[in-house]
Amino acid sequence: MIFVVAATLITMMARVGSEAAGHLSVSYQAQLRQLLQAGGVAAWSLLPDQNPQSNTLNLSLPDSLTKHGAKVTLESLLSPSKLRMSVNIVAELGGKKIRQRIIFVNDNKRWGPVSADLVLSASKP
Repeated sequence: MIFVVAATLITMMARVGSEAAGHLSVSYQAQLRQLLQAGGVAAWSLLPDQNPQSNTLNLSLPDSLTKHGAKVTLESLLSPSKLRMSVNIVAELGGKKIRQRIIFVNDNKRWGPVSADLVLSASKP
């Protein structure tokens, strides 16, 4: 009888633990998406006006995020024609990364996004 009660308690504790880990994972994923959105907004600032060039930018984040390992890096790669720019955005938090690439094209001296792709990575760096 004691064995049955102990086994039941262990099973219940394992379920509660896995549910808590699942909620934490969802929270991290939501925060990563928000960091990626901030990177997407910052990508517009990398678009050249007068003198286009490739560039790398690390976003400044609040201490409340950086103490948990949060980081957002943007790398812009300008085509030789200077009419197409690829911006790679990497958001990191708690050992997890999410990447997005946005392609911008200059059409009649006006930049606009033409495509984007997303890569999730759950592995630790």
